[in-house]
Amino acid sequence: MKKRFNNILLVNVPVSRGRYTVPDFPPVGLGYLSEALTVNGIEHDVLDMMLGYNENHLSSAIRNKKYDLVGFSLFTYHYKASYAIIAAIKKKFPSLKIIAGGPHVSTFREDVLKECPAIDYGVVMEGEEAIVRICDASIECRGIPGLIYRDNGEIMSNAVSVLRELDAIHYPRYRKFELKKYSSNISIITSRGCPYQCIYCPVPRTIGEIFRCRSPRNIAEEIRYWYGIGYRRILVLDDNFTLIPKRVRELCDLLKSLKLEGLVLSCANGIRADKTDYGLLKEMRDAGFNEIAFGVESASNKVLSAIRKSEKIETIEQRIKDACALDYKVVLFFIIGSPTETYDDFLESVSLALRYPVYSTRFYNLIPFPYSQLFEWVKSNNLFVSLPEKYLSEASHHINEPLFSTPEFNLEKRKKAFAYAQEVEKTVKRRYVFNKTNGPKLFRYVVSFLYANDMINHLYHSNPVIRRIGLKLRRLI
Repeated sequence: MKKRFNNILLVNVPVSRGRYTVPDFPPVGLGYLSEALTVNGIEHDVLDMMLGYNENHLSSAIRNKKYDLVGFSLFTYHYKASYAIIAAIKKKFPSLKIIAGGPHVSTFREDVLKECPAIDYGVVMEGEEAIVRICDASIECRGIPGLIYRDNGEIMSNAVSVLRELDAIHYPRYRKFELKKYSSNISIITSRGCPYQCIYCPVPRTIGEIFRCRSPRNIAEEIRYWYGIGYRRILVLDDNFTLIPKRVRELCDLLKSLKLEGLVLSCANGIRADKTDYGLLKEMRDAGFNEIAFGVESASNKVLSAIRKSEKIETIEQRIKDACALDYKVVLFFIIGSPTETYDDFLESVSLALRYPVYSTRFYNLIPFPYSQLFEWVKSNNLFVSLPEKYLSEASHHINEPLFSTPEFNLEKRKKAFAYAQEVEKTVKRRYVFNKTNGPKLFRYVVSFLYANDMINHLYHSNPVIRRIGLKLRRLI
């Protein structure tokens, strides 16, 4: 094909991620784009700035390799800092074309090109086809689904289409990534889209409401690939991995038939309790899954109804019992500050978190994302205590400062809840590690204390060497 662009650089911009400062694994979305370019014979490189690279490194790479298109994957957190990097690059290399994608572009769409004039193109939702088509000079911009572009000073936006056949997409091999700089884990995504309507969730706008999934055989092929080159711990990052239980059962059967000794699988991103049962959890455990997370959100049915979770706490609690009985490392996710929630409701969640021998529990601040139902509710009721442009640009996704308040859960009580929740998280960690560690009582106490220590955790998440050591020790627990 006659190429519009011949040499591309894909960039993962640095963002503050709260307690996580160095990534455990390469960005999957960028991995898919890289694989699409590789398969289509398009020259490119990848720079993950989260690995410690700065703007000077980026400028040097562009100058030395003479890229004609640079693609940035953007998150909304710290988006102004990302805009600043892009603007600086455009100023240094005026003829360079810049394309942006990722959740931020999918959320704000045309506004991104308005706010950041240095961006020439934007891609809404999935970019595997768009990134290849834009390199083809025979395809006009108006013929590329999901593309936002400039035409004689006017911002144009094409209709969005979703990729239906995920098996047709080549899964990432990360050939252009510095894999040795990440941990010894690898992550995979086996489905896209979410049909649920939780009021706080941005996923329907960023990746679509239509659920699409890869076949069990296609997933097993990817797992076998990573196993074959030495990876033994694989993280499933799906939002809805068990939405179709039959698919998961078929995958488990395939994995057992492959006899991949030592394989450990994790669903640490969270699954819906109502889409599993004891039998499915047992099959997953037998196939190599050892860690599973549940998005509990709240122990109050009143709150679950208010956020349109479409689950009952009785179902969730039963799945927690089942997973603990099967000796999973169980992780529970809660959110603080939902509509209708009170401090007493929060205490119910704390009680649930402490009731079972779970591996970890995490309490997250409820963040009103633009275009979500929650955002419109907070805005219409004038409940913000921090303006969106401030918390979206300056905050990490682990910020524990209330962003809005309600009459039933005021600012003071929310701050009290955040502080208490952090102590609960440490208590759960210490208890689990103490009970699972072998040796004298004093030794078990010291290990559990270190495991939950803030300074140790900071070092673990900011230093790749320490993280690798920690991961090896973690497998012993």
